[in-house]
Amino acid sequence: MQSILKDYFIQKSPNIGDEIEGFCQLFVPKIIKKKEFLLQVGEVCEYETFIVKGLIRVFQIDKEGKE
Repeated sequence: MQSILKDYFIQKSPNIGDEIEGFCQLFVPKIIKKKEFLLQVGEVCEYETFIVKGLIRVFQIDKEGKE
């Protein structure tokens, strides 16, 4: 995963220096399965997210139970 992340940042910012190695080491891989939530209502997001494969759907349920 670190190599994909490193390649992404180098592509977006070609002048990035050697600090990219240490920066990429700060990321921790996590597999989110289908129908699993990354974050629930009321939870505080404490991390940055980088999607390597797949996609994340963002939605909110209102008071009436509708998306």
